[in-house]
Amino acid sequence: MDNKFELNSKPSSRKLFLRTDNSPCILPKTVEKYNATPAMHLNLLPSNITGYVDSGYLSTFEYKKGLGLDSTLEYSTNYKYIHFLFLDSEIAEVIQLTGGTSGLTHDGEQTHLIATEGTVWELPFYQSEIPQIFYTDGVEVELGSLKVRSAFEVLLGGNWADFAEIISIESILAHTLFKQARGKSEEEFYTLLLQLAHPYVIGKTEVQPEAYQLRYDTASEKAILINWWNRLSSSNKNQLIIFYSNLHNKSQSYPQPNDFKFLKELHQLYTTKNKLEQNHPEMRSYFHLVESAIDKFDALCRIYKMYENPKQSFIRIGLMDILSGNFPQQITPNTFHDLCNTLESYIDYLTLETQFCLLVSEIHSLKLTVEEQEKLFPTLGKFVSIIELNCKKDMDNLHARLDHYRHNMADIKINLPKIRDGLKAYKYQKHYAQASKVCNFCNELQIIELPTGTLAEWLKKFYMTQASTVFQSCDEFEEVITYGKLMDSLLNHAKRLHDSIIKFNKAGELDPPFKKYFLIELQNNIVFSIACFKKINERDPYRAAQDMDYKIQKLSSWTTILARGNYKTIYPESARMFYEPFFNPQKRDRNQNVSQYELGGYSKKGRT
Repeated sequence: MDNKFELNSKPSSRKLFLRTDNSPCILPKTVEKYNATPAMHLNLLPSNITGYVDSGYLSTFEYKKGLGLDSTLEYSTNYKYIHFLFLDSEIAEVIQLTGGTSGLTHDGEQTHLIATEGTVWELPFYQSEIPQIFYTDGVEVELGSLKVRSAFEVLLGGNWADFAEIISIESILAHTLFKQARGKSEEEFYTLLLQLAHPYVIGKTEVQPEAYQLRYDTASEKAILINWWNRLSSSNKNQLIIFYSNLHNKSQSYPQPNDFKFLKELHQLYTTKNKLEQNHPEMRSYFHLVESAIDKFDALCRIYKMYENPKQSFIRIGLMDILSGNFPQQITPNTFHDLCNTLESYIDYLTLETQFCLLVSEIHSLKLTVEEQEKLFPTLGKFVSIIELNCKKDMDNLHARLDHYRHNMADIKINLPKIRDGLKAYKYQKHYAQASKVCNFCNELQIIELPTGTLAEWLKKFYMTQASTVFQSCDEFEEVITYGKLMDSLLNHAKRLHDSIIKFNKAGELDPPFKKYFLIELQNNIVFSIACFKKINERDPYRAAQDMDYKIQKLSSWTTILARGNYKTIYPESARMFYEPFFNPQKRDRNQNVSQYELGGYSKKGRT
């Protein structure tokens, strides 16, 4: 384990990390994964007091021209040895930890730290092939109002043991050495240390410099790849994954942190794409549009498998040819400006096609007879044939494809709203054609003796005399949809009012007299509203039902507010909502006994 040697070359990117303990040399424990989060290792919470044991991390301080010496010296008073670890950051995954603890919360006699979200609370992936360096200067640590954090630990993880060159000395020798080290670089400090001890590496070492260099270069490449991927924005990652999976006909998945082959292929794709974007800034917009078009094709493929062929054709001419340099046109700013305009129009047609295919899929799921489908959707078969021909046609270039769409999709674009309305009307007719559904709903409202019982009677009558006729015999899609939406709203608001009355009745903080008189006035108001709308109903039944729906919605809102116990603050307004055009506002004492109120201008005998 204690293989002593001196490296022939020391890369300029080497960093120096220091730690102190009672062991004459560092004895790392072999782990295959991290057994604790960085927060647990750092003891950020009192419950993590032993979180550092076998965690998989090695606590150190970074040298940084002597800035880490003071922290190490402060700790070294309790320990016999100080260890100096020289590690090249170019071969390590570098992670800036975030989150931590900030503020306190009190629970009775106990005080708890408030955790702030961040990566310090997450269990990282253990890199078995390269070192990992976790910086904690971005981690918040709650120390109280009178203390300021001055020392920032750096955690070493992953396979640092195979690459770190270590020099260990007794603490008693360090004080004199540290005085000489102030302001010196890592390499200058390394020269000073060689006067006191020999360096060693605790992992595997190669006698031949060529073997070490090969291992170093391999680790460097892997570190470059993972650090590049970690720094990439989420949007760039998503775009790369989408492009890669479609270019190679693979399922979309993010690379594992140790899948360096996949990361290398993604990096090559990124390099090619980035070079094009730097040479032609218009390409950024173009690639975003390609990503959007692929998303539309994916949506279409989920509906019908026949779209796989046109999708692959688009990938070839819209992405692969450009990335591989096989684009038939000369690349100029005007070329891609024109392509972007073409692609935007193409995406609009793909969106239209997606909407149409979703409708077709839903209509087919209804399992209509040929006669029913022909009656409801007479043009559907013709348009489906057009779509199928579109999928079979090879795509030579985007311009030709767009011209084909303009010619073949024009009728579909015009007729799509009518097909959509036909489907809505059919669903409303199926749902409301049978009186039993509405009658059963109304009967449910009448099981308990509440004001909604009267409302249920009116609702049942409106359905039987007006709405059911529309659903059973009307061929006008617009009228069926209009009545369908109205019935949905009436049933929804009636149910909501019914539920709010039940909650109002169960509200323990409300006085029984108040509940009693409120329900009386609610009943009176519903009867009053039905009477008011009766004349309108004779002239325009739909308008009367609309007005009644608005009234039900309003009553439901106020009942909900009163059920929460807010009646003392909104009482005058609650009266106003009962008889809005007839109410004469009066100032009332908020502390007046409830029994003195006559809600909405009504007494037990009737309206005054």
